[in-house]
Amino acid sequence: MKKKVFMLGITALLFTACTDNDNQPIDDENAMMLDKVVQYSPSKAEYDSGISNGFSLKLVKYYQDNRIVADTLFKMSGSMYRRCEYMYTSNTYIKKEYDDNNNLMTQQVATLDGQGRIISIVNNSFSIWTGSGYTLSSENEIEFTYNSNTITRSLIPQGNETPMAPLIYDLNSFGIISEYTNSGSMPTIDGDKLVSGNFNGITTTFSYYPNPMPENLAKNTVELNNRILMEGLYILSTEGNYYLQNAGLVNYDKQFNTYSYIIYDKAETIDAASYGANFYDEAAYEAFYYYN
Repeated sequence: MKKKVFMLGITALLFTACTDNDNQPIDDENAMMLDKVVQYSPSKAEYDSGISNGFSLKLVKYYQDNRIVADTLFKMSGSMYRRCEYMYTSNTYIKKEYDDNNNLMTQQVATLDGQGRIISIVNNSFSIWTGSGYTLSSENEIEFTYNSNTITRSLIPQGNETPMAPLIYDLNSFGIISEYTNSGSMPTIDGDKLVSGNFNGITTTFSYYPNPMPENLAKNTVELNNRILMEGLYILSTEGNYYLQNAGLVNYDKQFNTYSYIIYDKAETIDAASYGANFYDEAAYEAFYYYN
């Protein structure tokens, strides 16, 4: 029997499926489905206090079948800052972002092939005000071509734009994107686990909790590569098949239930000021998980 459980933590789960890794087998009666995640930046206490030295926010994410379907970002006053909708079909994934007046600001449409692989992404921005809403101001389109050991990323020129050289992603023996051949980016990946790499000009080594991820939350090779193609290789550390514990100057304090579902996650920076990296200053959060 499934029970309603109040839990703590945050990860963005876009696609879910089985994987070849040693994930935690879960009986049907013990399997948990993510329902909602509430994340506070930098912490719940600071957001609830109404007093912040910086800019405290609350992000509420809603899930169906362990896939995100909507999220809303709130200011400390409780008013909406922006919201997003996520839609899925057999061959598309669509994300729409709206401002605090429900005007469409951005739209991303990813098209999938018969194997579920992303073959194109179209990004639209709407920023030209018409008096009743915004109209299209920019658009870019990216196409992906799959070969046996590589994926080629091509930016389609718009208007008079000069064509750019394609970017080639190498695949490792697990079929996971492991490096960008002609970009100079050479991260270290062990199977489907990101071990180290240079991100935002900072060399980072990643470590993970030993807790195995439940099978119904794990992603297969296609799903992992889709996330990398959309967000970059760093996403493999936060949305892959392992629970991140440390990423350079950021520690992640996670807690788990009996079945290895995350029940608490708090990210804190380590001496970010001396490192001089805003990337780490913005990394702190505390979040809460709700499951069905």
